[in-house]
Amino acid sequence: MRLKHARNLTLALSFVLLLSLLPAEPALASNSQVVGDFLVEEKDGVIVILEYQGTDDVVTVPAELLSLPVKVIGSGSFQDSSVVSVTLPEGLETIEDWAFAGCSELTGMDVPSSVTLIDWYAFLECSKLATVTLREGLVTIGMSAFEDSGLTTVSIPNSVTDMERTVFQYCGELVSATLPTGLTQIPTSTFEDCVKLASIEIPVSVTAIDAGAFRGCTALEEVSILGSMSRIDQYAFQGCTALEEVSILGSISGTIYKHAFEGCSSLTSFNAGGGSVSLDENAFKNCAQLQSVDVPGGIVGVGKQAFYGCNLLESVHLSTGLTGIGMEAFFRCYALEEVIVPEGTLTIGGSAFAYCSGLESVELPGSMTTLGNSAFYGCSLLTSVEIREGLEGIAGSAFDGCSSLETIELPRSLSDLGNGVFVDCDSLVSILFKGDAPSVSMLGAPPETIVYFYDGASGFTEPTWKGYQTQRLAAPGDGAGDPPGDDQPEGDSLLGIIGLVAVLALAGAAYMFMRRG
Repeated sequence: MRLKHARNLTLALSFVLLLSLLPAEPALASNSQVVGDFLVEEKDGVIVILEYQGTDDVVTVPAELLSLPVKVIGSGSFQDSSVVSVTLPEGLETIEDWAFAGCSELTGMDVPSSVTLIDWYAFLECSKLATVTLREGLVTIGMSAFEDSGLTTVSIPNSVTDMERTVFQYCGELVSATLPTGLTQIPTSTFEDCVKLASIEIPVSVTAIDAGAFRGCTALEEVSILGSMSRIDQYAFQGCTALEEVSILGSISGTIYKHAFEGCSSLTSFNAGGGSVSLDENAFKNCAQLQSVDVPGGIVGVGKQAFYGCNLLESVHLSTGLTGIGMEAFFRCYALEEVIVPEGTLTIGGSAFAYCSGLESVELPGSMTTLGNSAFYGCSLLTSVEIREGLEGIAGSAFDGCSSLETIELPRSLSDLGNGVFVDCDSLVSILFKGDAPSVSMLGAPPETIVYFYDGASGFTEPTWKGYQTQRLAAPGDGAGDPPGDDQPEGDSLLGIIGLVAVLALAGAAYMFMRRG
């Protein structure tokens, strides 16, 4: 019996829940009435239009009804109607949410200067709405107010200080937009997928561009930022395939977040007038035409795949404050020739510079503790690697495929060397270990490579170590020379040459003096 009652109670509750999910008819206000073609409500001494009930496609909303001013176009009042033109009265203050949503025949709208608020979804999916006139006095434009409408151009008055997200999202016919000078940020997805928007000028007042603000604007060629930026959020310009240049006239600080410019395949330059920037993962991924990122204060953070596939990137200014370079950060940056990693950097992630086939020289700071696996894999033109004291570990395959590398010196601090670090380093003739032998199973270097170590170092064996010929050198300070193959003369030989030249010069001077005497 209890089970039966429980089952009945469950069915009853489910039915109530189902009813709660069904759309309810709007309840009419107790003081609402029909005046002409309008259902209206008197509220606080003003008239609110609740519903247009007429059949005309050209409509004029009166300034007064029932001897009271019309101040509000109410929520959904014209929604899904077949109106072509609606004239709004001066004195109107608010266009509420969904007011004209789905009016697929509406072609234009002149919003009076008395209107301060256009609320959520007010003109959503007005597919033929090609023009809208917004006047000084407007303060707030709500979320998705013109989303998926037919707007071709829009000028937002300077009085607008509050613009919510997705206002012009999916406006596929929008060609140009003018932003107000009082705006402080471009909200999330404001112009997302506005596929005909060709250029945008961002006012001095704007300091942040939120997530997806211009995502998928495939016709956008130029972005001019007149002020300074504190943040360019994730996906902000992702997939803007025609974008060629981003110029920030002021300074930039803070972060360019993940995927912000990913897939901007025509982007050639990003520059700012000052400041420094941190790049999150995938920030410029697959910007295949990108040649330079010019930020005077440099780059203080490089996340995973930040420049992945930037095939034409020639140089990058890594600045003090950088703590690490993420995995595959510069993967396949073929044109990159030189990298100076600043002091303070602790790690370089796996494959960070893999396949940078134009890279010729690298400087690694003493602050670094680890070099990731395959960090410089396939850098076939790399000839110079300077590693300062401090590095403790080099992971496997770090220099695999560096076929032009002839010599390398490894610091005393090195204690762990991964397997196959020097595989396919076909030109490598010498490796100098400045400290004790590190933990390693297989070097992977060519068989003719000679391993040099200093007298007093532990862990090395003679005449071979790990299958390679070894040669002991006098410890530094004991007249130690460089390994053979160095183009410069030995220190003692150089001193001898200088001494000989000096003696000959003195002898010549004495001879000339005696002749004159």
